Amino acid sequence: MRPGSVGIVAASGFKGALTRLPVAMTMGERGSGSIVMRGAVLLVPLLMLLAVICIGDDSEPAGDESSMAEVSAAPILESIESLREIDFTAAALVGPLIDAAGGGEVVPERVEFADLVGDDGVEEAFVIVESGGTLGDLGVGVFVIEGGQAVLRQFIQTAGRVELRLDLVVILEGVWADDDPQCCPAELLERSYQWDGARFTVITEQVVSNSAQ
Repeated sequence: MRPGSVGIVAASGFKGALTRLPVAMTMGERGSGSIVMRGAVLLVPLLMLLAVICIGDDSEPAGDESSMAEVSAAPILESIESLREIDFTAAALVGPLIDAAGGGEVVPERVEFADLVGDDGVEEAFVIVESGGTLGDLGVGVFVIEGGQAVLRQFIQTAGRVELRLDLVVILEGVWADDDPQCCPAELLERSYQWDGARFTVITEQVVSNSAQ
């Protein structure tokens, strides 16, 4: 470094090396002590640029906020026109049914479709919950279309067998005599449910012979 010059040390943002930048200084006349920094006009922008580079190197790249919002957003369900489009074995649909029945399972073969609500030509889905054992059917869920989505309108609990007959939901439950084996009651209590404009309600109840005995 030449005599009469002052060294300013600045950190380089690229490799962390120290760069010594000479700045010429001249003393004013008669030793007045005034200092003229001739390189200041160019030096200040350069130091600002180096500072920006250092900050940019140390910071992490910003993420795409719009992409993150799309990933975290809840999926929008597509509108349906028929309940036959629905997988009624999906946990989100059958979970509440199984909870209401106190257990059991739903198999596709026990999902039936019929227009028993409102007689408007639109089918409802009758999803039967099976016990998987000697208890038979544990109940039936009635699904309708509301707002383009499958909605559980009613759950009818039982412990026997569920059938659809014409515009009726029929529930058959065992009536055991003292000498009937546990598997095979001689008679059945038959309840018929019909839509009353708001829900399925019992319209008839009778004891019938168990023809399957």
